[in-house]
Amino acid sequence: MRTLEQWPPHSTFETLFTLFSVLCALMAIRYVPKLYDKGAAAAYLGGVAISFIPVQVIAYVAEGRRMWLPGQHSAIFFWGDLVLLPGAAAGLAIVRREWIAQHGAHNAFEHSRAWRLVCVLAAVAVGMAYHYTQLEWTPLALHAPSKVWHDYFVYPVFTYLLLLPLPYLVTLDWRRARLLTAVGAAIAVFGVLGWWSLGHWYDPLPADARPALPLIAPASIGS
Repeated sequence: MRTLEQWPPHSTFETLFTLFSVLCALMAIRYVPKLYDKGAAAAYLGGVAISFIPVQVIAYVAEGRRMWLPGQHSAIFFWGDLVLLPGAAAGLAIVRREWIAQHGAHNAFEHSRAWRLVCVLAAVAVGMAYHYTQLEWTPLALHAPSKVWHDYFVYPVFTYLLLLPLPYLVTLDWRRARLLTAVGAAIAVFGVLGWWSLGHWYDPLPADARPALPLIAPASIGS
């Protein structure tokens, strides 16, 4: 049963790790957009470093759980955090590069304070809203370090990273764009929609009703 009493951390360690995750998110929001300057490969690898790698390290060190072997993942974590969301960032990097070539970097949207503020507010809202949807989890699972990192770092940072260049998609002169730019845009859209589908359609299905996907196991809620 969902109750707000579940929300606050229940120990000093949980409180400190939550604050640590939030501070890391604030620092990441300040610096991760610079990945786009370095190109699609850097954006992809940065996306992997936001969630897939640190979540596994935190789970192993703080919780004694191994998550790096095939079959130990939910679909949204393995395919979403390893492939789809980082791939979306890489696709947006390609679109951004084309937009700058057409318009000039000095007019880039990420330099707009108003747009950055919108993205920050959206990032905070997504992290808080997602954590609220998980309040029926057991307290041990809800406040586990890997879970806290995922809710208060991964979701806000990915939200900010993927929202910030979004205006490029709708203001680019697509008649002048190269084919690679259209491919990048398609990858970005597919990445976000694919990630959403895995988390809100595929993983919630009963295990025997899910289409087979490689390298994953049925997601377990609150364990």
